[in-house]
Amino acid sequence: MSAFYISRRAILKSSAALAAIAVARAAYSKDEYPARLVKVVVPYGPGGAVDSIARQISALMARDLGQSIIVENRAGAGSNIGSIAVARSRPDGYTLLMASPANVTNPFLYPRSEYAPLKDFAPIGLAAQVPTVFVAAPGAATGNTVAEVIAHAKEPGAPPIFAHGGVGSSEHLATELFRLSAKVNITEVPYKGGAAAFPDLIGGRVQYMFTNLLGILPLVRGKRVKVLAVLDNQRAALIPDVPTMPESGLPNVLMSVWYGMMAPAGTGRPIIERLAHAMHISLEDAELREKLESSGARIVDKDPAAFAAFLKEESARWGSLIKRAKITLN
Repeated sequence: MSAFYISRRAILKSSAALAAIAVARAAYSKDEYPARLVKVVVPYGPGGAVDSIARQISALMARDLGQSIIVENRAGAGSNIGSIAVARSRPDGYTLLMASPANVTNPFLYPRSEYAPLKDFAPIGLAAQVPTVFVAAPGAATGNTVAEVIAHAKEPGAPPIFAHGGVGSSEHLATELFRLSAKVNITEVPYKGGAAAFPDLIGGRVQYMFTNLLGILPLVRGKRVKVLAVLDNQRAALIPDVPTMPESGLPNVLMSVWYGMMAPAGTGRPIIERLAHAMHISLEDAELREKLESSGARIVDKDPAAFAAFLKEESARWGSLIKRAKITLN
């Protein structure tokens, strides 16, 4: 027999040994995740709510993971630039996205969107939600309740003036949801961001606005604006006397600004579960909870499966509204 002859049995044994080594190495790499620095991309500039929450949660997750996490701001194109960069990253758990409602609505607003949130990302967890509130100028004489505002809007004459943060913004979508649900005529005045409308709201140059509680809370506490309703099924802990929209007769006018974390699609399940566990531990931190809740946020702590279901529901709801209202961005 030739010295170079290798039996079939020997080949099978060698193949089995190599396969076992590969499996062992894969298991080891999963167990060792993260082996290097993790990056969380915030698709907005520094200083905003998404950036602030990302930094607070990431710092606590780093403790549990035993590895540093950096937050990188990649703003532009209504959050599309940073989001697309993450969607195209390697699905290895080292590049993550701090997501918010724009990640669901943008693909419907931009006709040539380069990502699909339900296909291009793997949900890690939903951390917190901030309810949207319906606010009025302090001297607005056209209504102190939702019912009064609707009644006034249906009367002959000039319609009430609503401010919002620009076409496609959360404020704009909430305004359209209200308009279509209440079947009223209103005048809409867009601004470059929700906060840019606050001076005109305080001054009475615009009468009403939908905005998130976190941003408007200082003006609410200073009694510089009136809150007429909370766009949620439950009242907000910081303003418990304010009714919800369902209590005010509009059960479908619901909106919150939410903050969650996602990875590129294809990221391994063990890595997703490791990150989800780290987020869960971070959200149990008493100091973080106090900071978020005192600013108007509500900790929700949804796991990957629950977050995926939430994203699917949000995508269907806001996609339908955007089509009905015929809202587009070039």
